[in-house]
Amino acid sequence: MTTIKGIKNLLFDQGGVIVDIERDRCLDELRLLGMEAPERLIGLYKQDGPFFALENGDITADQAKMGYVGAFPYAEVKSGYTSFYLGAKSVCPSVTMEVTFTNSWYDQTLENEGANKLIKNGCVLLSQHADSMGAPSACEQAGVPNVSYNGSTISAGPNTFIVSSRINWEPYFEYIINCVANGEAIDTDWTGTLATESVLLTD
Repeated sequence: MTTIKGIKNLLFDQGGVIVDIERDRCLDELRLLGMEAPERLIGLYKQDGPFFALENGDITADQAKMGYVGAFPYAEVKSGYTSFYLGAKSVCPSVTMEVTFTNSWYDQTLENEGANKLIKNGCVLLSQHADSMGAPSACEQAGVPNVSYNGSTISAGPNTFIVSSRINWEPYFEYIINCVANGEAIDTDWTGTLATESVLLTD
């Protein structure tokens, strides 16, 4: 018999015994956030993808490095990856991000190569402002979670796709049309959000 000084109790958690996480509620909330088929990543007894990596200790706060594959270094792309970075930083202050550009709106080879470079450089999650399946395919092959742009890429990344976002211009056009109709000035620094439905998650 082994005696351990200074320890009164030992606690063994067999998983789902002490704390009931309510998997179904968790899945419902992830769907509300826009995630397609979250059950493929959160099983009854085992997680996959980023959830398993976190549970397994493969991703820690000091290793929180994201990658972003951008098309051109234009304002539209820069505002997209800046928003992505600031959103991540709001929940993980230690996060860093590396960005690479393809200088093309659509080039599957360059987007794939860019994503692979970011993965090789230690990025544990990728997103992109590029239109092909290049980056999502690289993520799927490497087992790196992916937040895609402008539409679902779950077909190319069934095990690594998390969610996708796209721009919805309707609220802004409604805003400027109403301003003109009412003789009001149009705000030069108007910002759309999830709340205004200017950003939509997975169709």
